[in-house]
Amino acid sequence: MHESIVLLLAWSCGAYLVGSFPSGYLIARSAGIDDITRRGSGTMGATNVARSLGIRFFFIVFLIDACKAAALLYCMPAYARPLGIIMLMMGNTLSAFFSFSGGGKGVATLVGILCVLDLKLTLLFITAWLFSLMCIRSVGIASSIALVLLVPGAFFLMPDPLVACRIMFAALWSLYMHKKHVAVLYQRAFV
Repeated sequence: MHESIVLLLAWSCGAYLVGSFPSGYLIARSAGIDDITRRGSGTMGATNVARSLGIRFFFIVFLIDACKAAALLYCMPAYARPLGIIMLMMGNTLSAFFSFSGGGKGVATLVGILCVLDLKLTLLFITAWLFSLMCIRSVGIASSIALVLLVPGAFFLMPDPLVACRIMFAALWSLYMHKKHVAVLYQRAFV
């Protein structure tokens, strides 16, 4: 019992550190931007990096963030995944490397998590995001719409309610990080 608790804590700390790894910051820095967190939205996520460096860098940062989450979650034993998902999301948005701030908003990390847990939901999320992006032309609002749709999608499409809860937590966490975009959506729809 004691050994499994130690292993759970080790996996959780590892998940937090992997989520915290500042890939967007390091890529922007290697491309000549001294501190990406002082530009645009103040985050080191794929969208903010793309604002300064172009769309190619969006895909680079997005893929690295998604792949690091997917690789860790894939290697993680089943008993460690619930806490591991929480720690990956917290690490991505509250980076230990930047005084627990300045991370991304969790969308790429969530896509990596979805790739391991359920490919149908991954495709649903990406399709909703792309369709919203084509209609609205705002990455943040498209992400918010896709995140809102992912919550009932996980609830209705996942046969395992515990996995659905994990996905819903990750989606709601990321949606919270997009609160400015949610406010814009609300104003457009109801004001």
